[in-house]
Amino acid sequence: MAQQEVPPLAATSLEYGTKLVEPWAGWRVGLYADAAEAGAVFCGRGRRGVGTGVLDTRYLEEAQREALWPAAREASQGVAARRARTRVRRYCAANRLNRLGTLTYGPPFCRDPKVLRLHVGRFFRELRDELGGDPLPYLWVGEWHKDGDRLHAHFGVGRYVP
Repeated sequence: MAQQEVPPLAATSLEYGTKLVEPWAGWRVGLYADAAEAGAVFCGRGRRGVGTGVLDTRYLEEAQREALWPAAREASQGVAARRARTRVRRYCAANRLNRLGTLTYGPPFCRDPKVLRLHVGRFFRELRDELGGDPLPYLWVGEWHKDGDRLHAHFGVGRYVP
């Protein structure tokens, strides 16, 4: 049986616009085995980076850029928040963090995020020591109380804590 000849890809990027050659078009699959998760997206025709959800302001005048800054910043923050949620979900799934808890302060309340970070770090070091010193995967998130004046923390661990 004769072997079929495969046409070569375009030699330069200048040829991409004139040929039906899109080497980056197709399915992109990400496998996260530890989290038992996979994600796929189809990247169609067009320039890479187009449609990423972040406004491209390279070709705008300075005044137009400044007018679009709030929208661009909001879009960028939305993309960053989505990526953070995805990383948190995968970390929790990979480490089987299925026990949740909340750490709150009594008077005097905590109003400084740096102090909260120090206290939560100390809490988990002491908790790990109390549980035998073995590695203890955990995740915590600081949050402002409804009154907007006090802090508390939510956390997840992968085992029962008496």
